[in-house]
Amino acid sequence: MDRNKDHPAFAPLYFPTELHRKEALIKDMEYFFGENWEEQVKCSEAAQKYVDRIHYVGQNEPELLVAHAYTRYMGDLSGGQVLKKVAQRALKLPSTGEGTQFYLFEHVDNAQQFKQFYRARMNALDLNLKTKERIVEEANKAFEYNMQVLGTDHGAYFMEL
Repeated sequence: MDRNKDHPAFAPLYFPTELHRKEALIKDMEYFFGENWEEQVKCSEAAQKYVDRIHYVGQNEPELLVAHAYTRYMGDLSGGQVLKKVAQRALKLPSTGEGTQFYLFEHVDNAQQFKQFYRARMNALDLNLKTKERIVEEANKAFEYNMQVLGTDHGAYFMEL
């Protein structure tokens, strides 16, 4: 997504400080698996397909990144907060946030207001009808990719909690 931060269809939705999750995810992985987590944890086939799709879209149809950003970030700001609490209880994680950094948006003061702001920015994008339809189709694909990732061993384990 960083490579497309200046694309006219995506730039209005690019909020790296507020939304990027990479550093938070790394902290969580280090908490659960240690500093050499990359040697221990392999990307599932479903997750790799999702990553490949995002890379393809970013290189060939960057306007469709709108769908992936919306699906990912709005999901994490909404249902992700529920998953955070479930994980904390089920895994007996400390209330200080270790192991759930992925769901902590420290630069978003009010998730509800930010989601409204983000939706308004998305709805204000100057896109033709065909592009809007393609974004909706891509959002459905993104949702399916997410469901496939959650259906893998790692995802299914988390959903059992």
